Amino acid sequence: MRESESSGQGPATPRDTLDTGHWTLDPSPRPWPRWLGIGALCLFVFFFALWQRSAKLHTSPFHPDESRWIDRATYLEELRHPLGSFWQDRYLIRGQPPMGSYVIGLALLLQGKDLATNGPWDFQYGFETAITWNVSHGNMPTFDNLIAARQGNMVLGALTCVMLVLIVGMLVNWAGGLVAGLFMAVHPLHIYLSTLAVSDAMFTTFVAFSVLAVIWLARKPTWGRSLLLALALGMGAATKLSPLLIAVGWTPYAFVLFLDPWLRSRERIGRAWKLVSRREFGTERQLGWKLLVQSGLVGAFFIVVYPFLWYDPIGRTRIIFDFRKSEMDSQARVWPDAA
Repeated sequence: MRESESSGQGPATPRDTLDTGHWTLDPSPRPWPRWLGIGALCLFVFFFALWQRSAKLHTSPFHPDESRWIDRATYLEELRHPLGSFWQDRYLIRGQPPMGSYVIGLALLLQGKDLATNGPWDFQYGFETAITWNVSHGNMPTFDNLIAARQGNMVLGALTCVMLVLIVGMLVNWAGGLVAGLFMAVHPLHIYLSTLAVSDAMFTTFVAFSVLAVIWLARKPTWGRSLLLALALGMGAATKLSPLLIAVGWTPYAFVLFLDPWLRSRERIGRAWKLVSRREFGTERQLGWKLLVQSGLVGAFFIVVYPFLWYDPIGRTRIIFDFRKSEMDSQARVWPDAA
């Protein structure tokens, strides 16, 4: 007689297994060899991606946007004074959400640099091919600050490759995860963006983090994983705004999950619905509640980390979106072919 039967506990149920991706492991065997293998895979992709980017760190052409992002590293220092005059409505303050500036500031501090850097690049006096006026007015970053900020993005770019390994590994298999991670590691556009001191590479990292978090939440809907998803989306929103709309989009999907048992019971649409709906029966309402709160959690995070919004959260959020729209319209007029 087996021990589980003699103790009166009965045979193990599916809930007694450990979720490790697209398979389940019985808790009796030791899962450590498999986890060590996955960890080694991630480390290999991480260092391979760093190696790929290190060659471009000093050769990627300077972009004037790097001047503005490094200048905004001081946001991290000003975060200590959220009610100060620094956060008043000004062009650069409303121009970009602050998370990218915080990350670049943190990268500079971790490498022993100061947050008082250069001035912001003034595009009225030239782009990367006409730099005399901006250089003479102190708007060109020093070599040390430029490389330090780029190195921070280089690490985030490598982390994105690792997250892609985990995403594809859990959704497909770990061989596919390895291929996906290596593909991202050698992709020219990703190498270019992650060797510039701008926010595009870190935004990609936060997007990958959000995808990973929502997979974990879907597999096991807990409040801890819901908060993790809100953190990932919040950091993305505080970098490039668009994740705010993704968080709002979870609300109607949550109500769809609440209706899942009813939809399954319908004679006509039930069969079609079963083909596209979740297969983890019994967790629909749990997941629904965890997704329903995302818009509130992400919105609250966005406001808390952006002191500019504290005076009038709704009104100033509208100012930000209107400003971004006008900026995009202006760029479309300057570069009509790209638009």
